[in-house]
Amino acid sequence: MAETREVTTAEQLQDALGEGVADIEISGTITGIPRVVLPPGASLRGGRLEFGATGILLTRDNLLQDIEIVVPEHEIAVRADATRPDWGTLTLQGVTTEGQVALIAADAVRSGHIVIDALTVRAADLRGRTDRPRGFGVEAMQGGLTVWNRQATPPCSSPRRSLPCPWGRRGLPCAAAGSSSAATGTTTARRPAAPCA
Repeated sequence: MAETREVTTAEQLQDALGEGVADIEISGTITGIPRVVLPPGASLRGGRLEFGATGILLTRDNLLQDIEIVVPEHEIAVRADATRPDWGTLTLQGVTTEGQVALIAADAVRSGHIVIDALTVRAADLRGRTDRPRGFGVEAMQGGLTVWNRQATPPCSSPRRSLPCPWGRRGLPCAAAGSSSAATGTTTARRPAAPCA
């Protein structure tokens, strides 16, 4: 069983990541931290993380659970690493963000699974995003949650499973689409590829 470490400060969090701790539990609120890169197989649970810019980068087989992630509304709270060919399974369970969740299969990404269970995006302002899915004569804005397979000819798709996810809140809506999901390609919509075996 993987070691679990409870952290309460930015320094303790960075130390745990640097030491390769696989299961990190946040206690309370941690502020003033730089972007967090979760190494393959790592989990981050509980508490609240407040960033001054971009938030968490998922790599492979990562879990975010029962955690609140806050970034400026125009930034990305959670993103997936496009330099890795295989994401394994990226799981968001009981996650609340201020800022976008962007799971975009581009560049080196060729496979992976996305599981989303109870994601709340309280606020996100995506009006400045110029990179938008296009097809069938229309262009769509990215959403508070964006799941986008940008591979022109992928060997397989990036299947996802999700449960209801609320967007925005009273007096502070998402300034974009609540959720957007796009299939293959960046300029032309196509039929999605067959699921991974």
